[in-house]
Amino acid sequence: MEEETYSSIFTALKHPIRRGILSMLSDKPMGFSDILSKLTIDSAHLSYHLGNLGSLVSKSPDEKYQLSYVGRAALNLMYGIEEPKREMTKKKPAHNLARLSVIVLIIALILAGWHLTTITAYERMYNVPGFGSIAKYENKTVETERGNITFTTYICTITHPPESLTVSLSALIYVKCLFSENITQGTQGIYNLTIRYLEYSTVDGGIYISKEKTYTGWFSPTEMQENYIFRGFVDIPGSIGLSETQQPIVRDIVVTAFANTSWPITSGFTIEAPRYGNAYIPTQPYRALGLKFIAAGTLLCIVMLITTFFILPSGSFREIARHQSKTG
Repeated sequence: MEEETYSSIFTALKHPIRRGILSMLSDKPMGFSDILSKLTIDSAHLSYHLGNLGSLVSKSPDEKYQLSYVGRAALNLMYGIEEPKREMTKKKPAHNLARLSVIVLIIALILAGWHLTTITAYERMYNVPGFGSIAKYENKTVETERGNITFTTYICTITHPPESLTVSLSALIYVKCLFSENITQGTQGIYNLTIRYLEYSTVDGGIYISKEKTYTGWFSPTEMQENYIFRGFVDIPGSIGLSETQQPIVRDIVVTAFANTSWPITSGFTIEAPRYGNAYIPTQPYRALGLKFIAAGTLLCIVMLITTFFILPSGSFREIARHQSKTG
């Protein structure tokens, strides 16, 4: 008996017209003419298909066709197969759009990263080599143009002179503070930028004597731009009437500062200056950022591949099983 029931169900579901008749009868019983009006077949073919439905349909007292309990079981089986398929078909465009968006993002990240790594800039600025820095932590009252101010820290950095200052006795230099985050907010510091040089003296018997020229200014965390406390030209006076070999000789540059800082300080200042003449340094300022873009695009590509080939297929199978359990 069970084999006959299964056979009749599978035979009935084999043809799309019979599946359509079962779907129509799921709402309410229908007469022969009502069913015929909804199908594009003649009455002979309808009678043939109704006969093949067999025990899946029965007639009500008013001679209308209705689903039997076997017919309802067949209908549930049919819905269990078709509904997940329809839902997955509806979701497919959304999945395709999301996948396309991710692919476009991956390509954009990799291309942008590759472009950033190829950008080459030519800079003339360089860090002037230094002899080192010292920092002393002691309270010291300094007499300034703004009155007597007590500072907690003394910082000193000594560097070589930049090339342009050595050659032409004039240079554009930038002095950068390396401990700006340690300066107490709302306080000020005072700096001295001193150029120490040797000047040839004919009065003293043709010897070089030590000279220095000092630039002084104030700095604070709120006033510093990109942590620079000084930007400008410095120079030393040339010797008029003397030969080229008797011109001043620049020894070094000393940057000293008094400031209120918090502990600890591990460095002082750096001096930046343009290279003399037309010497340019090729650099790739965006290489690190470009490599990050490429890494992000590669990682996103790996995640998409794992999701596509491992996670989504198993999720689809689970969705089908869930719909079958609901309609069973």
